[in-house]
Amino acid sequence: TRFDLFGETRTGRSSSFTANYGANRNANLGVNRGGQLAYIPNLSNTTTTAVAGGLSIASDPLVVFDTQASLDNLVAAVNRFSIPQGGIVPVGSLENRNIDRLDLNISQELPGLFRGHRTELSFQIFNVLNLLNDNWGRAEEFGDTINLYSVSCAGATGLVDNLGVAQCSRYRISNVTTTFTSNRNVDQSLWFMQVGLRYRF
Repeated sequence: TRFDLFGETRTGRSSSFTANYGANRNANLGVNRGGQLAYIPNLSNTTTTAVAGGLSIASDPLVVFDTQASLDNLVAAVNRFSIPQGGIVPVGSLENRNIDRLDLNISQELPGLFRGHRTELSFQIFNVLNLLNDNWGRAEEFGDTINLYSVSCAGATGLVDNLGVAQCSRYRISNVTTTFTSNRNVDQSLWFMQVGLRYRF
């Protein structure tokens, strides 16, 4: 009787934090849609000041939030993922958790039908951790991009009112994401067994 256990660990792929710049190309920000890297303001001092377009914060006054909830939600996301502040988030700044897997092979040698013959029966259990516990051996990752918020070019008051000028006076953040869902790779997360029979003579 023979038992073999094979272990494998892989680093998770990286994900990037992005912002939604709207459905049409923005005359000031120069980009559109959601595939652009997000700017994370300096959140070291979130004391707010009311402006016509929402709220500004003491540590990054050129950024305006549409509501207190948007500010709170962004702070929560930054803390959850340890996102660097005070600049554009680097590409691939989030590394998904490692993917670990164990495979088990059990083989048993049995007598053959004739002298000198051997029969070998084997059971190969792939991702045996998932067989023991449904929460083990699962491959779950966030997608290539994680959208954090919507952004608009705003004027000095924080209102979206200076489109078409050469430079935005303020960066207006709204619709901050509150739900971050990782995707499960079903094929990589399930356990399965393979039975083999070998006859040697």
